[in-house]
Amino acid sequence: MTEVLERMSEDFDGGMKTWHDADWIDMDEDEEEWKALLSTPNVAGNAWFLIQHKVALGHKVVGRLKIFADEESMAGEPPNQEIPNICMEVIDFEGETGGNRL
Repeated sequence: MTEVLERMSEDFDGGMKTWHDADWIDMDEDEEEWKALLSTPNVAGNAWFLIQHKVALGHKVVGRLKIFADEESMAGEPPNQEIPNICMEVIDFEGETGGNRL
């Protein structure tokens, strides 16, 4: 995931940000980085949930993502593991069918 973040941002210094400092990621659905993030186990599992419960929830998709490290893992002494967390914004689908929005 770190490699994807580095490719997405010129000023990404290789370190994760905390929840308050991390930016929401909103990309074009055809970008390779977006597809890579959607294919991570956490996002793909939630996307599968949305697909399976489409009748009850309506047609929902992942609108944008926020990737961050928790403050406890950031505060430790080196070697410090920055464990990525992913928050997904789920929105109503608008547009044509198909695409990689999940």
